[in-house]
Amino acid sequence: MSSAVRVLCLALLLLLAVPPAATAAERWSLAPLGGGRPSFYGEGPAGTVLEDTVSVTNRSGVPVTVRLRATGVRFVDGTVRVPARTRADVPFTVTVPTADRTVEIVARDTDGDERRVRVLLRATVP
Repeated sequence: MSSAVRVLCLALLLLLAVPPAATAAERWSLAPLGGGRPSFYGEGPAGTVLEDTVSVTNRSGVPVTVRLRATGVRFVDGTVRVPARTRADVPFTVTVPTADRTVEIVARDTDGDERRVRVLLRATVP
């Protein structure tokens, strides 16, 4: 094998061995705990306190800090630091209002890219 072919093969192996950097959109995500649900749904008489959990999944190789907020929702911890390649599950409560209501749970990356992700929460009164 010629030296040029060896150098080319070595360069190709090095390129394949280094994973591409994750874009902001691939770095972390927000979803209801348990997967399979695109949003949250709760039902009960007005004044009922519902509990659920939102998951922040960090797929990147570096930690990420995310701030959670939503009108009428109380998080156990509104700011979460998620280590690399892990998931943080954040419990929250919401009190069922007097009429059906949909709110957004918004997560914002505070580590620089200011990325925001939303997931809907719908509370209904039977």
